[in-house]
Amino acid sequence: MKKISTVLIAALLCGIQISLLSACSSCSARKPEKAAQTEQVMQEEHIFKILPRENKLTEDAEITASYLTLLEAMAEGDENTVLSEAVFLAKAKGDNLMPADHWQECAMWFIERKSVNAVAFLKMACSAWPDSHQLVMLYAEALSSNNFNKEAIDTLNTFLAAHPDIPDVIQQLGIMLQRDNRPAEAATIFATIKEKDRSAYLDYCHAQALMATDNNKEAIEYLKSALKKQPDMAEAMAVQAFLCEKLGDLAEARKIYKKLLKQYPDNKDIYLRLIVLSLKLNDPAWAVKWYEEAPDKDITWRVTAASLFIEARHYLQAERILKDVSKEKDAPAEVFLTLASLSYEQRNNIKEAFEWLNRIPEDSPLAERKHLFMADALSQTGKTEEALKVLHSVAPSPDTVLLETRILATAKQRDKAIECILKGVAQWPDKPVMHYIAGNLLAEAGRMQEAVAAMEKVIALDASNYQALNFVGFSLANENKDLQRAFELITRANTLAPGQFFIIDSLAWVNFRMGNLDEALKDIREARRLDPKNDSEICEHHGDIAAALGLKEEARKAYSKALETGKNKDKAILDKIRKKMEAL
Repeated sequence: MKKISTVLIAALLCGIQISLLSACSSCSARKPEKAAQTEQVMQEEHIFKILPRENKLTEDAEITASYLTLLEAMAEGDENTVLSEAVFLAKAKGDNLMPADHWQECAMWFIERKSVNAVAFLKMACSAWPDSHQLVMLYAEALSSNNFNKEAIDTLNTFLAAHPDIPDVIQQLGIMLQRDNRPAEAATIFATIKEKDRSAYLDYCHAQALMATDNNKEAIEYLKSALKKQPDMAEAMAVQAFLCEKLGDLAEARKIYKKLLKQYPDNKDIYLRLIVLSLKLNDPAWAVKWYEEAPDKDITWRVTAASLFIEARHYLQAERILKDVSKEKDAPAEVFLTLASLSYEQRNNIKEAFEWLNRIPEDSPLAERKHLFMADALSQTGKTEEALKVLHSVAPSPDTVLLETRILATAKQRDKAIECILKGVAQWPDKPVMHYIAGNLLAEAGRMQEAVAAMEKVIALDASNYQALNFVGFSLANENKDLQRAFELITRANTLAPGQFFIIDSLAWVNFRMGNLDEALKDIREARRLDPKNDSEICEHHGDIAAALGLKEEARKAYSKALETGKNKDKAILDKIRKKMEAL
């Protein structure tokens, strides 16, 4: 369709009349004698009036032309022209002002296009209609949607200062505050809205704000209120069920999920929640019922359900589900791995476990875990050589090296274990666990200098490894070297893992070495209190610290306990403790 000039339309709307300047030629030929008389009568009766040409449109015409241009630009998707016309339209006054609902419709055009220009357009709309709460709410939403949350909140606060009793605007402010991660302020704002003005959605938003501030019981009351106003409000039901579950009211949570299921009978996530809650309520029969009633049970959903039964230690039901899945031609490898684990760990049936494992293809991403499982199971049954043979059949990796090291160490082949882990360290030097295992094995072998170096490497790679921090710190304290660094390392370990008796013992020992005897005594008493087995070395430390403070009876008791719990230690160590007792 050909486009009509907006100026011409405006001219027509403003009443510019276009007359026919000539009569029908055939009629003029038939009645020439009456032509002059007819023209005079027509002029006198003002049937046609020729107006003088205007070079400038009236204000009304300019407004009309601008509005039509704006509409045309919207039809063509020309946002820049819409904005430029809006600048002109926003300056109009009185009857010429474009109606607020027209501004709103145009604003929605920008918003539906997800255009940032909605912000600029709505700013002009609000300047034209400063008292329109619908426009100011749209403006705030546009600001917030474009990450101008502060400006959105300021806009609403400014409007409310002049118009304090508009519930919709107050609600919008609360939503914006919550969106700006200010839930406490949002909850306070929501609470100012009177009950008669509260919608189900407002109660729901209020509950969300209270949840974010851990006022869960109060949040539940607002959710109940929302559901009283709108019983089928699924979002409120889901949140209420979640909160009931969190607060331990599992029966009520299950009841709510049952209601939700009536609205969404095909929602399989609801069935999973009902399974979880039934298992937690020690009602496995209902858990099985929900499993069986769930529609369209695909493989992924069934595996997830099985994992819930395993987590609740209902292994037989989980096994039944997984065996059913294993019959599918596209059953995932994780099903066979889990069935193998259930066979071995629950029934100690290694033969059946290996049958499941052998169904995992060698090109599966789980193939390595399959061989690790086999090797570990074989080693636990004392078949060390068979276990190592399985490990050597696959490409070496950090996991295979670590397991081989553990198998060798368990078989009391410490030298081979050290050789294995040091090869792993050389191949994967950025793995802290490799250095940590090496350090422990080297320490057991009496190669303390190498052990400390390995633990220093652990710290360099992972400064949060409290065991390595404690190892190095205690080693330095034991050798009476670099005591300030030793104190710093052990203190950091104690901060990372407070309440560990062996770290507190190290702290006592480094304080003892530094001459801080009172602190050392306080620490060693705490370490003894926390130590469930009365470790011989810790008891000996207690004796040394108490003796240094002249507390002979306390020292004697500590040394005696050290001899009792360390009776399997080397004779030289035990003789040293006896000499200390005799010297008291």
